[in-house]
Amino acid sequence: MSRILIADDESSIRFVLREALEGAGNEVEEARDGEEAYQAACEHQPDLIITDLQMPYMSGLELARRLDREHRDLGEDIRSPSDVHRRYGPMLRDLVVEEFHLLTLDAQNRVTRQALITRGILNSSLVHPREVFRAAIAEAAAGIIVVHNHPSGNPAPSADDKTVTTQLVEAGKLLDMPVYDHVIVAGDHYFSFAEAGLL
Repeated sequence: MSRILIADDESSIRFVLREALEGAGNEVEEARDGEEAYQAACEHQPDLIITDLQMPYMSGLELARRLDREHRDLGEDIRSPSDVHRRYGPMLRDLVVEEFHLLTLDAQNRVTRQALITRGILNSSLVHPREVFRAAIAEAAAGIIVVHNHPSGNPAPSADDKTVTTQLVEAGKLLDMPVYDHVIVAGDHYFSFAEAGLL
């Protein structure tokens, strides 16, 4: 189950999304404007915040379907980059903006949590190690994998991708929480920093 905050000034949009998301077993809270959304986010720390900027890209039913699939994957082993792509590629490959996700793993490489860290514009989703490891520490993760998409369809890592990966690996060493991989999803293809020997 995820805790989800819906922030939109249209009550009809909030209603449709709430029905779909609660039907998939999620806990849902609503906010009518930015101030309400900020207060609710600070107080309840939702797993996902849906704003009016996100809604044009994804219907409530599609969002509920994806969340349901994500939570079925919790507890499954991740043994290779292809496992990551097989499980999370369908969720990310058709998005029109970049999303940066965190997978926390236990000592047996089982996924304990999948969390959206940032959602960007068309080709940029800036992420800071602090945001990634805050969620990982809260989950008492033994290690992490990060995943993001390239809406362009080209999985090759950008200079920013390489910089962020280096920062995450170094932070993971300090925290004794290894970064096992950074997987970039682009359409039906993917790039793995671990497979490429870049970690």
